[in-house]
Order: sequence, then structure tokens, then C-alpha cells
Amino acid sequence: MNSVLTELGRSQARSAATHLKGQGITCAYSSSLGRAMDTAEIINASLDLELIASDDLREMSLGPWENVLISEAEKRDPEQFGHFRNAPELFALPGAETFPELQT
Repeated sequence: MNSVLTELGRSQARSAATHLKGQGITCAYSSSLGRAMDTAEIINASLDLELIASDDLREMSLGPWENVLISEAEKRDPEQFGHFRNAPELFALPGAETFPELQT
């Protein structure tokens, strides 16, 4: 889901930039989703790196679990939640991406 970067996320990105400065990093890759790009751009403001955005780095689509607290997802479908956490090869939540789909 393409959610916005929170103020906490912005603060964490500024902190990451401080820690990454002087580490010899020459290039940065980011998911093309908005909050990931916002994070990368905040960090990159201090590092001045080549920044490459890629759709291939987007996170897994969880369908009906998008924007849902972990506790709520577990309550809604404990079997699939257990698969997601402990047996990803068995995870098959209708409307969500499977792990093999993610890998592809």
C-alpha cells in the first residue's frame, strides 16, 4: 500500500542519514512507493548519492490485511496468520500475494 511517511518516519530517516554519513556508500536503491522514496530522499539530502527507484523493491501485497493491525489480522484468520509467520510456503490468503508470487 502506498501510505505516507509519518513524522516519526521522517525523524528516523534523518537519524539514519547521520549514521550513514561517511560510511563509503555510493548508491542507494529504494522501492518506488511514496514513503520509501520520501525516506530515501531525506537520507540522500545528506549523502548526495545516486538514487535508483525500482518497482521490484515494493513490499508484498497483503490484500485484506492492508492497513490492519497485526493483532486484528491474527484474529481475522489465525490459520493464515500462522502460515504467514511460521510456514510461508503455506500462506494463501485470498486477495493477498503469496510468497512465490512475491519472489517472482
